[in-house]
Amino acid sequence: QTKDFDFGLPGIKKKIYKIYVTYSMNNVAVPVLTTSINGAEDDEDAVVSGEFVNTSNVWTVAKFKPNVNAKDCYSIQLRIKGSASSSFQLNDISIVYRVKGIK
Repeated sequence: QTKDFDFGLPGIKKKIYKIYVTYSMNNVAVPVLTTSINGAEDDEDAVVSGEFVNTSNVWTVAKFKPNVNAKDCYSIQLRIKGSASSSFQLNDISIVYRVKGIK
């Protein structure tokens, strides 16, 4: 579970486009990436489109697209949940977003 990312601009809305996760693993049981928008507990477990796959311990970039709530948010929190063996390794997470104009 990550912290609640506001990208240094807590009072300005953002549009989250993509989430890239660099990882490796060697297991048939794969975890799931979920999000929580604006720190809301009721939005917990909002699944994004995209998935982790068995990479045979080769570093791979998984691409995820957040749900519709991430098109107009102040912050986002990521969770990697589910079953995975000890071979699962996370290298980095990149989030592509745009700051929305103030109206």
